[in-house]
Amino acid sequence: MDVRKKSNKSIIGRWKLYWEISEVGAIARRYFIMNFTDGLLTTLGIIIGIYVLYIRDQSLYSTTNILILPGIATAIAMGVSGVSGSLLSEEAERAKINYDLRKAMAIYQEKDDDSEDEASDLNKNDQVKEEILKHMIGLSRKAKETYIKKQIKVDSDEKSHKKEKDINEKAEDFASRILAIINGLSSFLGALLMLTPFFVNPNLIYIQFIISFIIIIITVFFLAQYLARLSKGSVIKYFIHFLVAIILTISLTLTIGQFT
Repeated sequence: MDVRKKSNKSIIGRWKLYWEISEVGAIARRYFIMNFTDGLLTTLGIIIGIYVLYIRDQSLYSTTNILILPGIATAIAMGVSGVSGSLLSEEAERAKINYDLRKAMAIYQEKDDDSEDEASDLNKNDQVKEEILKHMIGLSRKAKETYIKKQIKVDSDEKSHKKEKDINEKAEDFASRILAIINGLSSFLGALLMLTPFFVNPNLIYIQFIISFIIIIITVFFLAQYLARLSKGSVIKYFIHFLVAIILTISLTLTIGQFT
C-alpha cells in the first residue's frame, strides 16, 4: 500500500513538474473556453433546428430521441475530433521544430568546418590532451586528481544537459496530451450540458427548450465572469459578446428553417 502511495505521489510530482516546465496552463484555459463554447453553440443550433420541426408538426417529433441521438452523436464527434486533431497538429508542430533545429545545426556545422583556424586550435587542444594522457604515468598524484576532476565535470555537464533535454521533451509530450484531452472533453461537455433537459422526460415538450435556453444563458454568464476576472475587464462586455453569438446562431438557424 505504501509503495502504491509513493508511486502515485511520484507520478503527480512529475506531472506538476511537466506542467510548470511546459507552461501549459494559459493555453489549456484558452482551449477549454473556446471549445466549450463551440459545444454549447453547436448543440444550440441542433436544438433550434429540432424546435422548428417540432412547432410545425408535434406528432412527428413527440419524443426526445429525435434530439438526443443527433445531439450525443455530435458531442462525441466533436470530442473525438478535438482530441485527434490536437494530437496531430501538436505532433506536426514538434516535427517542424525538430526539423528546423536539425537544419540550423547542419548549417552551423558547415560554417564550423569552413573556419580552418578554429579547427586547428581545436586540434591543438586535442593533441595537448593526448600528450597528457600519454604521460599520465609521469604526472604527480595532485595533477592526476585535478585532470580527473575536470573530466568528471565535463561528463557531468553533458549528462545534466541530456537529462534536461529529456525532461523538456517529456514535458512537451505531457502538454500535448493534456491539451488534446481538454480540447476534446470541453467541447463534449459543452454539447452534453445543453442536452440535459431532454434526458428528464422522454416526451418532447416546450419547457425543455426553454430550460435549455436558460442553461446556455447562465453558463455564458459564468464564462463571462471568469474571463473578466482573468483579464481584469468588464463582465458586461464579455457577456454581450456571448449573447451576440447566441442570437446570431438562433437567427441564422431560424432563417434557414424558413426555407426548408
